Amino acid sequence: MRVAFLAPANSIHTVQWVNGLARRGLSVHLLSVHPALAGVDPTVTVHALRPQGGLGYVAAVPALRRALKRLQPDLVHAHYATGYGAMAAAVRGFPVLLSAWGSDVYDFPDRSWLHRWVLMRHLRKATALASTSHCMAERVRQFAPQREVFVTPFGVDTERFVPAQSLQPAEQARNSVSGAAQDEHRVLRIGSAKILAPVYGFDVLLRAVAQVRAQGVSVELVLAGDGPQRGDLQALAQQLGLADAVQFLGALPHAEMPRFLQSLDVFAALSRQESFGVAALEAGACGVPAVLSDAPGFTEVAVAGHTALLVPREDVAASSQALLSLLRDEAARHRMGEAARAHVNALYSWPRVIDSMLLVYQTVLARAMRS
Repeated sequence: MRVAFLAPANSIHTVQWVNGLARRGLSVHLLSVHPALAGVDPTVTVHALRPQGGLGYVAAVPALRRALKRLQPDLVHAHYATGYGAMAAAVRGFPVLLSAWGSDVYDFPDRSWLHRWVLMRHLRKATALASTSHCMAERVRQFAPQREVFVTPFGVDTERFVPAQSLQPAEQARNSVSGAAQDEHRVLRIGSAKILAPVYGFDVLLRAVAQVRAQGVSVELVLAGDGPQRGDLQALAQQLGLADAVQFLGALPHAEMPRFLQSLDVFAALSRQESFGVAALEAGACGVPAVLSDAPGFTEVAVAGHTALLVPREDVAASSQALLSLLRDEAARHRMGEAARAHVNALYSWPRVIDSMLLVYQTVLARAMRS
């Protein structure tokens, strides 16, 4: 099967998808207006689409059409229902699977009636639709009523995201937060990884950590990510007396995420809205228990009380109590971390999700041949 993968080549998710599909024997061609990240499998052919003029994605449509005419793919798989969705809407003569990722269906259509109309047009033009989660599929169906939406979640590389205990001693030493001996008096470490923006509830997390510290628990909070709220969050940390207990690491390369997560005692994400909890799953693959908000994306990927503790959104008191319950109970952290690792292996490892995508491809192509 030859697949034209129309997607942002500078996304780690894109790289993982094309690599996984290529390793299953598909002829994969990555077409993108973005420069490709390092690490694309050598069997994947990358095509740089050069926009002409100042119309963004639409300006790259002529280059896309020329590339498709040469390649003659069995399927065009476009990712992100807005930018690349606009390009996919101009494809003629090939079946198109259009995958939504998140802000393209949650934020974009709420900007104006015109944005909503544009999204609906892109969804209507596609042969088939997909999303990364069931809750997002429901959102897609608000703009494409009666359309089937396949659910194809992102995966986790369970060979890289592994528990710290499984590393060789030298690796464990490198991953250690400090050279201090690990004992019951050490400072416990809570971490989170996301864009620093209001929707992700970092203000709630800071207030919850302040309450944890008020209970006499030695704890630090480490945030991996950057964004528009960084300055406000640093000011809030100062106001809450957490200046010495919060580290703002900035955005980390994805290659450094396993080491970051392995250094944590508890992962925390208290988002007000979440379409799919990739970082929470990566933490689970590392055997790290989590405290998560009850945003739909988290409730879908976590098993409450088993792989993570779920708390109501905006609830500082419930969040601090959930954090305390794990921080004070090492055995509970270990049990939950093991359960989280098993859950990710069973449902979200890359081999598993590649299987699900291949099944969708086969279904879409079979239906296209009948129509």
